[in-house]
Amino acid sequence: MQHARVRGRPAAEPPPFGALLRRLRTAQTTYARRANQWRTTWVTAPLSQHELASRAGVDAAHVNRLERGTTTPSRAVAERLAAALELEEDGTVLLLVAAGYWPWPALDEDTALLVAMTALAVIAGDYRRLEHAR
Repeated sequence: MQHARVRGRPAAEPPPFGALLRRLRTAQTTYARRANQWRTTWVTAPLSQHELASRAGVDAAHVNRLERGTTTPSRAVAERLAAALELEEDGTVLLLVAAGYWPWPALDEDTALLVAMTALAVIAGDYRRLEHAR
């Protein structure tokens, strides 16, 4: 798959699967809700490799090898890891792309690449790239 070019430069590569998996596993998510002028915040604790492996039904050593980049996951394992991390669709798509899998089988490659590169630009906060992604 060729990567889109933006202003004569190659577009950013998707983050390596292992680094993205580690970032998603260790991220702390904060949920805030306003009700009757009260603010309630819940923070989910980061998952250990063992917890993630248990939730995804894989061996903890396999999660460790994935995060170190010494192995790549099958599509089924990548999807189970996304489910274990309770990712929404956009997070699942990024994880599948980072693993090298086509996240939208019903879309043609050019459309899917444009959507993926747009998502990566938004995540990176590089909104200037969006003006030229057509």
